[in-house]
Amino acid sequence: MGIIPNEDLIELYSDAFDDEDILERKKVSSALSAILNRMENPVVIALDGEWGSGKTYFLKRWVTAHTTENSSDALTVYFDAFANDCLDDPLPGLVSALNDRMKTQNGVNIKRLKTAAFKALKPILKIGLRTVTFGAKEELDELGDVAAEASRDEALIGLDKFWDEQSARIDAIREFKKTLEDMTTTKKEGGNPSPLIFVVDELDRCRPDYALSLLEIIKHFFSVPNVHFVLGVNMNALELSVKSRYGSEIDAKAYLKKFVQITTKLPEDISPQIYSKKPTQLVYFDRLCKDVDLPEHIYSPLRENVQIVSTCNTVTLRDIQDIINHLSLAKEDLFNDKNFSIGKMYVIFDLIISKIVRPDLYLKFLSANISPNELVSYFGSEGEWYSANPSSQMERKIYFRYQAWIFLTGNDALLEENPQLHSHMQKIFDVFGDEDLNAMPEMIHNRYLNQFHFYGT
Repeated sequence: MGIIPNEDLIELYSDAFDDEDILERKKVSSALSAILNRMENPVVIALDGEWGSGKTYFLKRWVTAHTTENSSDALTVYFDAFANDCLDDPLPGLVSALNDRMKTQNGVNIKRLKTAAFKALKPILKIGLRTVTFGAKEELDELGDVAAEASRDEALIGLDKFWDEQSARIDAIREFKKTLEDMTTTKKEGGNPSPLIFVVDELDRCRPDYALSLLEIIKHFFSVPNVHFVLGVNMNALELSVKSRYGSEIDAKAYLKKFVQITTKLPEDISPQIYSKKPTQLVYFDRLCKDVDLPEHIYSPLRENVQIVSTCNTVTLRDIQDIINHLSLAKEDLFNDKNFSIGKMYVIFDLIISKIVRPDLYLKFLSANISPNELVSYFGSEGEWYSANPSSQMERKIYFRYQAWIFLTGNDALLEENPQLHSHMQKIFDVFGDEDLNAMPEMIHNRYLNQFHFYGT
């Protein structure tokens, strides 16, 4: 097995969606383009999703697909907000990204735009009271009176300059928006305007002040016809940025609605028919397992574990990738032994999955000190031994996994009612007699998952 790279190598403005579109993102791409193609008034669309849900993969390919696959004349500009949040102001970064896309066209307008942006960003003269009075008291000596009088005269000049600069900044913003409008209303063949679409990615990973400043820049500088924004963002994280800046009492959702008109998500299921839906996580899991050539005796039970855990926990596409990568680092005994103990395999899978998906439970699994309620929060239920519903085979699979951990925690009271089940648990873990069951998860971890454990059990 090999390690799967964290990110696909995507050539920006060149790579669209693959012919082998296993997650059916072309459909989403087409739908997003269809919305934007009929918009004239400025619109901001938020592509909302957890970290690792595939937003960046989608957006980096969509900036190409929008024109090459979805028949749009728009100019798309990809902007990585997180890569630029080391700057104090987002405007230079946005203008620079646009400049990079327009080096061979419309040179006059981009120069006008950069000039207007520079004027709008000129620092405002600040005058402090202590500077005006030189820190003097009410009763000043003769020298202090003269100095204070002189400083007041300078202050009056400074105030005039302050208002002149404010007026100049307002004019610069108007000029900026007028230039954008000229750029996007230029007619192409067929008489249609040339829209401009900024794709702003990783917004939720930025410093709160930068993220919110960027939204304000979009609203006040770019709100002109045929200029649109698509944001790749975790809205929950962005709401925390709002609360961080304005206090916990603010209605963050209502605040963000001032900036974002449409919020959507990448589909969580893939299916041409409603009764044959497949979660995107499992489709992606199947593909990665095929890519790394995962042995069948590991693939099937691991897939069941992932499916069970994902029904009541958030499992992203990046989580799936991390699970496969963690498993690939296991010792070769696990992959070579087709008769590997299923009980030990359960432990290995839950240690890997919980470390990535439920880190709050990982150490509890490792020490076999996890409660029944915590197990239910992880598996979704206690499962069922028998079920009248033939489609509830998953409940039976959950039941055995749940009971396996009850067995390892030493909570025999829950197993006493079913001696046959207790005997089955001993068999799948290859244990008999008075062995220390609580120590077994860590022993299994050291033996199969810890490549740097050389001594002891």
